Amino acid sequence: TKLLLNMADGQAIDSAAQSNLTLYGNAKISSTQSKFGGTSMVFDASANDKVDFRYPFLHNGNWTCEFWIYLNSGSDATRIILGQYLVVDGRCIFQYIGSSNEIHFFIGGTGGNSTIKASMSRTAWHHVAVTKDGDNYKLFVDGTVGASGTATVSLYTGVNTWLGPQNFTGDKGIDGYIDDLRFSDSIRYTSAFTPPTEPFADKGQ
Repeated sequence: TKLLLNMADGQAIDSAAQSNLTLYGNAKISSTQSKFGGTSMVFDASANDKVDFRYPFLHNGNWTCEFWIYLNSGSDATRIILGQYLVVDGRCIFQYIGSSNEIHFFIGGTGGNSTIKASMSRTAWHHVAVTKDGDNYKLFVDGTVGASGTATVSLYTGVNTWLGPQNFTGDKGIDGYIDDLRFSDSIRYTSAFTPPTEPFADKGQ
């Protein structure tokens, strides 16, 4: 485990003790909604609400990124969930497309690009995971493979990973909540699975 944001103790801390977090805008812990432990990280759709992990977690090796997300009814705008990207090269972005109720994961750069997508409703908790196996990516929603794709892209690792937008023109953040965000330097899921039923352990894998 390279990073674990487990909000069960009511704090915005990296339980894996790998990264210092910086919170911006109104991003904070809230008890209004939670998947586990009574609290989660809340975002109010502002472009200023974000969390900087001060580290490029989405790298050119194999990895898994996963989190629980709850979106309010909100608008039909495109919302940035998580990203590690320059404007042009080596970027990967989680987005929620409100007009079609879909979550998208985009990988792009000078080597090509790919967008994988899956349906996801609002006003309910959903487990989302993306795995990277070489140039092959899979997107899971609630343990089901929503889509897969291939992109030969060298991810730009000279920038931090962000939860929320980065103030690029037109970026909007999510109106909702994130719980149990975890980055792993391994492929945790290769086929359909049962989403976690309790918080991730603070220690170990």
